[in-house]
Amino acid sequence: MLGGDGGYGCEVGHMVVNPYDGRACGCGSSGCLEAEVGERALLDAAGRAAELFGRAAIRAVTDDADRGDPAAREALRRIGDWLGIGVANLINLFNPGMVVFGGMLCDLYPGAAEQVRAASPATSCRWPANTSSCVPPPWATTPPSSAPPNWPSPPSSPTPSPPPLSPPILHFLSRRKM
Repeated sequence: MLGGDGGYGCEVGHMVVNPYDGRACGCGSSGCLEAEVGERALLDAAGRAAELFGRAAIRAVTDDADRGDPAAREALRRIGDWLGIGVANLINLFNPGMVVFGGMLCDLYPGAAEQVRAASPATSCRWPANTSSCVPPPWATTPPSSAPPNWPSPPSSPTPSPPPLSPPILHFLSRRKM
């Protein structure tokens, strides 16, 4: 069921969070979670040049926001609003015991946490008590100290690096064994 008939089920990045004036998405729709909170959305909102990309560019925006740059702070606020709506929808759908942000969201979340959490309670049934700003994903070599007992083991071969414009990564973990 989760894979869908054609194998494209649970593409949560293509859940529409901004139906009215959303950014164009690579899937052909607009306002998708991936388009609204992804790397390019943050860099564009912060007024960064189109040729900038990757984690270094994301970290530059978050560092600038920490130093009080108004454009960087507004970019994090905007991205945090859309991420909060998306996370609230996913909490309602999956009822996870933990929300784990990875990839670029690991760098972005600390500066957007207030907006993410503000959007979520208004629209979600229950925000998980165990939410982390940056917990290694299940394939990381060392599980976090707060990892559930059934934390998956890492793969035997190293995971290849993602392409520069990789989508945000958002994991939901359940304390229940499947």
